[in-house]
Amino acid sequence: MLRILLLIGSIIIFNSCAVQSESPVSAEKTQLAQVESTPMPIEESQSLDGAYEFVSETLIITTPEQSTERRISDEWAGLWLLHNGHFSQTMMKKRRLNWISSFPSEPDELGFYSIAGTYKVIGNTLELKVSVSFYPQNTGRPMRLEYQSNEDILTLTETLYSTKESLSKGQRITVLQRTK
Repeated sequence: MLRILLLIGSIIIFNSCAVQSESPVSAEKTQLAQVESTPMPIEESQSLDGAYEFVSETLIITTPEQSTERRISDEWAGLWLLHNGHFSQTMMKKRRLNWISSFPSEPDELGFYSIAGTYKVIGNTLELKVSVSFYPQNTGRPMRLEYQSNEDILTLTETLYSTKESLSKGQRITVLQRTK
């Protein structure tokens, strides 16, 4: 029961965009961080501004072993919000384990993913700067997504490079539909 309460508290904190510093930061570094996190002007991001519902996500791993995983809207619910240089992404599996009987032992079993931060558009690239994340290793890491916008469909393609957390390389292709 305590684990459930702790998890719920964590989700509330992350979704309310509460951010705490891990260590004291000098005034100079704080000012630099504020400049770096300043979102882009409205006119540059306006074409992508809006609320988008999740349609699908395809994860194609090319190395070290080839594999393909697909998430679809029948199984996952999701929402992306883009507004004035700020973004929020929340994904949740529609059918999740009952945590009362057993708490998930693996992060993937939670069936939940959420990030938020600032973004800027550079050509056909959407550059996300994650400042809030359900998974701590994502915080502070920039994400670059090639995008294509066709009517109300937004397709985001992320090239995956190996990191210290994962040796996998490949692509993640996310398809979103603008809400009306």
